[in-house]
Amino acid sequence: MSIRLRYNALVWLIASAAWITSTLAYAQEGTPKDAAQTIQAIVGTWSLTTDWGCGTSITGSFIQTFNADGTWTSSPYVHSGRWFKVGALVTWTFNDTPNLVYAANLSGGWMTGIQGYETAGGTNGCFGAHLAAVPDAVETDKKIADPVLGK
Repeated sequence: MSIRLRYNALVWLIASAAWITSTLAYAQEGTPKDAAQTIQAIVGTWSLTTDWGCGTSITGSFIQTFNADGTWTSSPYVHSGRWFKVGALVTWTFNDTPNLVYAANLSGGWMTGIQGYETAGGTNGCFGAHLAAVPDAVETDKKIADPVLGK
């Protein structure tokens, strides 16, 4: 199976999980959540840990802040971009790095997802994140210059 096909399959899987999650939440609550509640679920500072290649080696961790206006910034690796959320699925792109996309399934103060470059043969990987108020539980296995970009 090609990398692009696996990437597309993972994106479909995350999107499907997000749709099922939001459908079940709607069915249980009887009414959709209002826009402020939906946005609030992602707004804040998160600690992300990447695994470029989806192996067993952590490639790095960084802080990312999602703002209510649909923008985000990261540190100590300085990047920024736009994010959007539908149901439990959140996706973001970069202002300074063309073709790099992150997508995650959000569950309370946790999210898991995939990231990758949309170009043919582009690097891809997996990541996990939690609200920054929760302490990190792991050390970095492999050092790379910028774990946000996988380079």
